[in-house]
Amino acid sequence: MTNLMHSGFRYVVERKLGKGGMGIAFKAKRFSQFTDDNVVLKFLLEAKPENLEMLIKEAKQAVYFSDHDNIVTTHGLEKKKISELPSIIKDEIKVKSDKGFAYYMVMEYVNGATLDDLYKQQLKKDSLIPTPISAFILSKICSALMYAHKFIIHRDISPDNIIISSHGSPKLMDFGIALGQGEEHQEFAGKFSYFSPEHIDQITKGTNIDKRSDIYALGLVAYQIITGINPLAYPKNATNKEIITNIMTRIAQGIPKAKEIRDDVPEELSEIISKMLEPRIEKRYQSAADIAIDLRKSNIYITDENSLSAYILKNYFTAQSLISDDVKKYLKLIEEKDVNVKNREFTFNSYTESGKRLIKETQEGHLPSTILAKQEEK
Repeated sequence: MTNLMHSGFRYVVERKLGKGGMGIAFKAKRFSQFTDDNVVLKFLLEAKPENLEMLIKEAKQAVYFSDHDNIVTTHGLEKKKISELPSIIKDEIKVKSDKGFAYYMVMEYVNGATLDDLYKQQLKKDSLIPTPISAFILSKICSALMYAHKFIIHRDISPDNIIISSHGSPKLMDFGIALGQGEEHQEFAGKFSYFSPEHIDQITKGTNIDKRSDIYALGLVAYQIITGINPLAYPKNATNKEIITNIMTRIAQGIPKAKEIRDDVPEELSEIISKMLEPRIEKRYQSAADIAIDLRKSNIYITDENSLSAYILKNYFTAQSLISDDVKKYLKLIEEKDVNVKNREFTFNSYTESGKRLIKETQEGHLPSTILAKQEEK
């Protein structure tokens, strides 16, 4: 642990949380005169002018909507003399000398798991997240986008940018490449596996995207956690040109409905996801609010965060000491009351014939070796 003093606060940097293409995040304890709390400090890996400009922009945008319950809160942007940074930070960021300042965002620390972590942990157990849990997470991220879309287009909706607190609250995070509404852009950014058709057009034709691109990306996230398959997965060693061609081909062929891939997907949810993944933008959901309304009408998801909290504590936090007796009782109650809040089987035979074909065509290198080995036995 290392101290970092600034602005009347003392940060005790505890550990590195993760590193991305542009930034690196640390968990820290923030102390003031009378209180303390856990925060995340996000530093630039390299203080290039364009990177700093993006960090300042992200901080300014995030402050507008970070008071929403389903969006990770950004407390602000600060700077510190490089010479005064603790070694745990200086060893990670690229600095030419101790002169100048390092800029960092201070954000809410969420004790929980990303949707990507939870999803992958369940795959290792040959299971998928229960449908009512997945649909509840989807509804809450729709709520986050309803609010965020007043100001920005996220452009990087993916399972690793959705975090679920141990209290059962899903939150959208990482607005590093977000665009203001109506803002023109030339560069492309994001993850290929969650690109909308317009995102591809932006690369190949230079066109702009709007909030409906986020809706398509969230549809891909929903499809993946509900079926266990990302339909736009691409070969690991493919070039950018090959990836784009692969994605364009897959979209042109049409993404099968989730119900056609797995019989255990409710018809209403399958239709909602298909409308999110409509390639013709005018036929797609026009807002996240429309998705949230249809999800509510379908009555297919859990209705409170206690159920999600109990589920994530049981399935992700393996130390049983973290689970209170009250949570254990609640988890037992919802499992007895609703058999659908149990993990779903994730084996080759749990898919329809169409699903098995899709796995063979797209998922090599993306699914656990166990299911692929079982696939080869057939």
